Amino acid sequence: MEDPTLELKEDILIFLDQTCQLKSICQSCRVKLCQSEWKGEVSMVKVNVDVLHLSEISSSLTNLVLHEPDRAQQLFQEVVYTTLQTLLNLPESCSLAQIQVQLQVFNLPSLPDYKLSVRQFLMCNFESRFYTFEGLACARSTTQKYSKSTKYVCLSKQCKGSKEDAFIRLFNRGSAESQVIRCDFRCIYCGCFLKEDIHRRVLGEKLIVEMVSVEDISNRCPVKINQCIRVIFRDELTSSVEIGSRYSVVGVPVADFMKEGTVRVVLEASSVCPLFDVPRDSCLRSHWIPESILYLRHGLTNSPWSFSARLACMFASEISPPGTFYFLKMCMLLSLMQTGSSNKGGKSKLDLLATGDEDVIIGRLLHFGELISGTLLNHNSKPLFPSTREVQQGLIIDGGSILLSGACICCIGNLNLKRKEVQEKIMKVLQERCIAVELSKKEGTNKIFEEFPVYSTLWAYQKSKDTRKDASSKDYPFKLCVNCDNQAFSSDEFLQQQLCHSLLSNCLSLEAGLLVARSISFEDLQQFIWMSASRIVKFSSDAETLLKEYFVTSRRMYEGDVKERNFPLTTLETLSTLAVSHAKLSLHHTVTQEDAVIAIHIFEECMSGRFAGHSFISMLPQAHIKTDKLSHFIDGELNEYMSTFHKQLLKFCRIRMDGDSHFLPED
Repeated sequence: MEDPTLELKEDILIFLDQTCQLKSICQSCRVKLCQSEWKGEVSMVKVNVDVLHLSEISSSLTNLVLHEPDRAQQLFQEVVYTTLQTLLNLPESCSLAQIQVQLQVFNLPSLPDYKLSVRQFLMCNFESRFYTFEGLACARSTTQKYSKSTKYVCLSKQCKGSKEDAFIRLFNRGSAESQVIRCDFRCIYCGCFLKEDIHRRVLGEKLIVEMVSVEDISNRCPVKINQCIRVIFRDELTSSVEIGSRYSVVGVPVADFMKEGTVRVVLEASSVCPLFDVPRDSCLRSHWIPESILYLRHGLTNSPWSFSARLACMFASEISPPGTFYFLKMCMLLSLMQTGSSNKGGKSKLDLLATGDEDVIIGRLLHFGELISGTLLNHNSKPLFPSTREVQQGLIIDGGSILLSGACICCIGNLNLKRKEVQEKIMKVLQERCIAVELSKKEGTNKIFEEFPVYSTLWAYQKSKDTRKDASSKDYPFKLCVNCDNQAFSSDEFLQQQLCHSLLSNCLSLEAGLLVARSISFEDLQQFIWMSASRIVKFSSDAETLLKEYFVTSRRMYEGDVKERNFPLTTLETLSTLAVSHAKLSLHHTVTQEDAVIAIHIFEECMSGRFAGHSFISMLPQAHIKTDKLSHFIDGELNEYMSTFHKQLLKFCRIRMDGDSHFLPED
């Protein structure tokens, strides 16, 4: 009688041959056989199934894989076993049960029927087939062991079941541990109880991850723990998931049997793919700059500093009028240039601390920048640091706001309202860029910690009077410490005048200097920042040389300062990051010497505001710019001022070569 599945098996063989997986499987088995390493154990064979590629070969096989995954896995197992046996790549005693095939399916059709929603999941309104779920990993368990396979033998030596490979028990999708490891199996030949050969048990690793739907968090709906979907990752997939990152998971919903006879539906993952900021990637591919940004950039090609200055003035103008908090907005924009998955490295982060009397407005500005970065979760109701909780499956680690922010901005709020213990933890995170979570809760046991890398950029603020009272605030290792109080005039009076002027101008549709009423929308600004942050720029030799000379000279000057101001050892790294950020913000392809000049200027301004002292290069801090001087400052005075500062900087750096310890700035 003809095999009804023969055509499907032929399609499987063609697919394995076209994808070169059959050759690699045969080669690995041949090497294992030649080295005499095959001792009767179960061999795991992983097959990657690209649904799009498979559909080009056979539609019927594609339909079988998508809607009957267990039957498809069985057919793949038979084809692989028969092929290996025919090509003499297996021992004669090897049985079909000793070849375990695992299908890793990905690239499912982008149709609504293949996407799993939280509502479907919680109502059990689904079929036992492959689905795609896109979510944010908000919590995960510790790595646990599970039994992949084991062998049983009959205790009667005269029975056929006493042979070594007579009874093999394999883990199948949705199987509980009690279904693989049991003591009540009976021999099919004599009826006696079987005994497990404990030395032949093969263990694997699994990870339970709680994920929130991307659709729910993008709509900024309040998400509860019982609305999370539990996803089980096994073996090599356990190292592919991090708290705070978004993933597209392809898996099959199965029943998870827990203690006390309870059952919970989980998603058994077959493959996982990180979602690398899909909106940002589309911005990078399109290279589309909003018209409002182009209009703002028009006519500024001859000035390397005016465009970024205009952006800083226009940034969050609905919160504070143009000209107010100019330096803070500039530092926020530069810090935003180091967010996103393309800037995931911890060393390149520009953590920011803002101090000022107007802490309410400063807090609103920082929250606005947090939203611009693409932060998905509302952190007000969540703790900053991870916590642990006990469940039936073990210990679950809940990610705090710092981890859940991913590679975006995490605004931790007013530092002075935090407890001393929390402040110490924040300082440790800033120094080490990681968070250690204690896993051992029992008394008398050795403490076990697990470290999680921190990819988010931390922003914080505090009042100026609190800073003067608490001298330890200077010890926070924020790379950017911004003083938002202008010493030249009253900050409160100036801000009130600017707010009134801005409201009247908007009502009368008037223009405020060069900043025309044609405003930049939130979406346009976010589009531009995401695209600029994804740019790749190269360092020029002139910029690199200037930064190194300034670092060496400044370190010598600061060490001889009578006020004993500390010069951070990470200054050169911070300067390089600032220069790269300004080049991205200005849409430069290369980090020029002008980018290095403004990076040094911003660093000097941060140092002067932090220690309430004057710069060695006679740089005057400018927290705010008055409206009547705004147009002149950006159009003409800024370029002239920065050019003069550039000359002063070059003269200052000559101290390194001349050995002159005295530096007299030009008038």
